[in-house]
Amino acid sequence: MRRLALLPLLVLLAACGDGSDAPASEAPADAGVVADAMLERYRSNQEPFSAFVVRGGGAVARYTRNEADTTGLNPWILQVEPVAAAGAKLDPESVQLLYNHVPNVPRLANALRGAEVTAGAERNGRPVYVLFTDDPSALLGDTGQPGDHHLRVSVDAETYDVLEIYQSVAADSTMDPVTTRIVYEDFEETDGLTLPRTVRQITTGVNQHLSEEAKVALQGNDHLQT
Repeated sequence: MRRLALLPLLVLLAACGDGSDAPASEAPADAGVVADAMLERYRSNQEPFSAFVVRGGGAVARYTRNEADTTGLNPWILQVEPVAAAGAKLDPESVQLLYNHVPNVPRLANALRGAEVTAGAERNGRPVYVLFTDDPSALLGDTGQPGDHHLRVSVDAETYDVLEIYQSVAADSTMDPVTTRIVYEDFEETDGLTLPRTVRQITTGVNQHLSEEAKVALQGNDHLQT
C-alpha cells in the first residue's frame, strides 16, 4: 500500500443558492451498474493508499485507512487540525468543507442501488448520470418517513467521479426543507490519487430552525451564509 499522498492547496468556497444539471435526453442507465462503476473508480483511485492529506483554509485533513471497518462503508478515519501552531483556531466553514472533501463513495453507492437514474445530462460539457432516492435508510441507517429525506448525486459518466451531492431534509411540515449541496470541481491527480481541488457547499433553510436570539447573534458573522 502507498503510505501517503500529499495533495496541493485546496481551494475552499462557500456560497448560497441552488442549481441543477441540464435536462436528460438519453435513456436512463441502471442504478446498480452506475453504483458498481462508482465503486470500481473508488477502488482504483483510493484503495492503493493507506493515508493521504488535503490542505485548505489554514487547516489540514488527514485521512487514514480505517482498518477496523468490517462493513466497507467507513473506509477512512479523518482528523482535521490547524496548520499553524497548537492552539490556533480553525475556521468552522473551512473545517466543514474539509470534512466533506472526499465523498464516501462506498456508502453513497450502497444508498443509490435502488435509485432513479437519469442519463443524458451535462455539466461543463461532460455527460453525467443523476441518481435520486428518497429512501434515507440506505444512507443514514434509519427508516425516517417517506418524503422527509431526498438524496441526489451527480456522477461523471466517463470517470465516475462524484460531481455533486444534494440532500434535502424536511424536519417540520410548517418549515421549508433544509438543503445542502456539495459541488466537487477541478479534479487533479497527485501521486496517483485524483481528488477535487475546489469544493463548494451551498446550504439553504438553516436560519428558520434557529431561535430569534440565535438569528440576531449570527448577524455580522462573515463565516456563515444561508
